[in-house]
Amino acid sequence: MFSALIWFAFLMAQPWLATRGQMKRHRRNGMIGLFVAGLVVASAMLMVPGNIEGAQGKPDGGFAGATFLYGITFFDLITISAFAVCILMAIIRSKQLDNHAIWMVSTVYCILGPALARMMIMPVAWVYGFEGLTFIEVLYYSQPIMMAVIAFTAWRLKNLHPALVLAFTVNAAGFLVEWVGDNQVWRSMCDAVLLTG
Repeated sequence: MFSALIWFAFLMAQPWLATRGQMKRHRRNGMIGLFVAGLVVASAMLMVPGNIEGAQGKPDGGFAGATFLYGITFFDLITISAFAVCILMAIIRSKQLDNHAIWMVSTVYCILGPALARMMIMPVAWVYGFEGLTFIEVLYYSQPIMMAVIAFTAWRLKNLHPALVLAFTVNAAGFLVEWVGDNQVWRSMCDAVLLTG
């Protein structure tokens, strides 16, 4: 989580440098950004086995039951993979500034969905009540917001850029958390690959 906050701050500073004619510093900081992006990917990947370990022996119901933990593992793997693809494409397109910028902004769109869901737990609970509320239901409120922001960005830019399509698709995958979390084949794969003990 801390690495993602550093990434967000980094993405706010970089355009400031680029728009003030400090491209040399922008490029140098870009190399530092590769390290930070690696931290984001690594920290997210380190959390994934914990989801599966936490699901062991847990019932499917409850706020963050086994269904949620297995499903969110799928969602986490998709979001972090999309983040990595956006980084790679931003590097490849670094000489095309507008293209590069959209790929970089899309990194945030790819990983902000799960964070937004966490931030929305209390507001959703205050409106609909805590009784019987699940994290999956919170995702059903947060993901449309992310998708609307991405669609608005594409509309505002008048550009259905592949990075925005990727980010939109990744956020739409949030609606699959419950279905994937209930899938026994997915659960067996996670148990086989991600359980350490």
